[in-house]
Amino acid sequence: MKSETITIRECNCPFLEVVKETTLPCRLEAEFYRRLFNSMIERTSYIAEGDY
Repeated sequence: MKSETITIRECNCPFLEVVKETTLPCRLEAEFYRRLFNSMIERTSYIAEGDY
């Protein structure tokens, strides 16, 4: 069976000020996508670390 790749690109972070204190929103977002797609996910860039 062929593995399908889905790419989600976010262009802003609605929690940027909160993430300066805690990465909880980022961890919860990753968990949301993991459960939504029922598979492992990989973050390739991270707005909170200065990526686009």
